[in-house]
Amino acid sequence: MRNKEPPYVYDRSLLPEILTPSDMASFMRCSEQTVLNRIHAGKLKAHVDGKVIRIRRSDALNYLGLEESA
Repeated sequence: MRNKEPPYVYDRSLLPEILTPSDMASFMRCSEQTVLNRIHAGKLKAHVDGKVIRIRRSDALNYLGLEESA
């Protein structure tokens, strides 16, 4: 049985303005731990407030080399 993927995995215009590491992992098709490792290594910009981590859509798309669509 396959997990249903969020719609933004296929259409980045549906990507929310603020993503969680789990959202980013779904979009990148990798593990959440990979996303966290890249944040802690400084490769992926994120706002970290204690245990709460949020990633701006623009930072996510910039990290992946994709342009923000208008």
